[in-house]
Amino acid sequence: MAKKKYKSYIMLGYDERGKEIRKYCSASTAIGLERRKIELRRQYLQGELSIKNALVRDLAKSWLETKKMRARSTYEMYESVLRLHIIPIIGHMKLNDVKNIHIQQCINALVDRPRTAVKVKNTLKQLFDVALASDYVQKNPVINLEVPTHRTRRKRALTDIEKIALKRADLTLEQRVLVGLMMRCGMANNEVAGLRRRDIDLIEKRINVRGVVDLEMPPKQRNSFMSAYKPYPKTESRVRSLPIPDDLFRHLKEFCSKTVDFLFLTKEGSLLTRSSFFARWQAIINQWNQAAGGKAHTDPKSKRLVVDHWSIGKDITPYFLRHEYATELMRSGYTLPEAMYLMGHSTRKMLLEVYAHVESVKITADKLNGGLPEVLRKKQLNKSDREKKKPPEHRNVSGFYWCPESESNQRHVDFQSTALPTELSGQNTAGYSSRQ
Repeated sequence: MAKKKYKSYIMLGYDERGKEIRKYCSASTAIGLERRKIELRRQYLQGELSIKNALVRDLAKSWLETKKMRARSTYEMYESVLRLHIIPIIGHMKLNDVKNIHIQQCINALVDRPRTAVKVKNTLKQLFDVALASDYVQKNPVINLEVPTHRTRRKRALTDIEKIALKRADLTLEQRVLVGLMMRCGMANNEVAGLRRRDIDLIEKRINVRGVVDLEMPPKQRNSFMSAYKPYPKTESRVRSLPIPDDLFRHLKEFCSKTVDFLFLTKEGSLLTRSSFFARWQAIINQWNQAAGGKAHTDPKSKRLVVDHWSIGKDITPYFLRHEYATELMRSGYTLPEAMYLMGHSTRKMLLEVYAHVESVKITADKLNGGLPEVLRKKQLNKSDREKKKPPEHRNVSGFYWCPESESNQRHVDFQSTALPTELSGQNTAGYSSRQ
């Protein structure tokens, strides 16, 4: 009796024309057939089977699957970069055929979008690093590229007018707490959305930052109430204990008495989403702008508030409040390690930028003035003093002017009296000018 033979076709990828690359395989058992499929896929990707047919888009798809464990926004960024800017240009190419010039073409297509160009370069570098480590290619072609310069917009602090207007704004208790948590405790958006009553210690006046809410998760993917909640932040450095300032503690204590678990929920009683969070933020901005003297009206059709005149910066985002907290830490004299802990940063880069901005405000010309040569500085001071206090002139009987307090006269012992010496009296001596 003949042994049963298991046969199948496996799809390995696509060729240059977009057609599927199929490979026949067989085995004596079902388990053996699956092992054979896995081995064929490995050989195909590593080039042992047919490296000539391995395409960029095949590797990109497999590589993208490994990024699902990252943050949602990071995964979506990689997916959009591959789909919009990489696969349409070099996705059909074989891995070994991709050269530096092809990578440069992807970059040149984004010459007017320097930030996206940097993302494309970094994505391709990671992609071909994986290909190089897996022996798919002999070298990484992402080298010696010309990338358009991207200048990061410098973050600014709130102006004095904006700070005063925020204090005067007619905000609700919930809005006051929301602003205070970001501006007086330096909490991020997802940390505020994930703050629970058990995380607040009203006795010790501290907030323990633990869980966060994935604001980017769409409502359709939230199968349960806690599906968007993560009991751990993005990095370990974000787990911290924050002191509560007295001005925030009064509002927070009152607000906590009205909550049971999560401090901020939607009208339907679910966890905040990105749209619901920024709807709250927009309401704060409207009151803030009105307190600063701005004007707005309600659109009769959409029933929304339309701003006619801005008295505060239109660029203000929730991150401005967190940046203001970092600025206040540096101004108040907190050390860099202390500020890093309170902000939840693992590196010093951002805080050093804030520190440089704070110190630049203190820079004056005092040190430059103090660095003038000693003789020149004294000469300028003596000249200004002489102009302020000009000594009285005395005229003697001979018609000569004599200044007893003059520096030139005080250098000589013979000219210490208030009158001319007797031997010079009545003489028209050379070197003295007469004002007859």
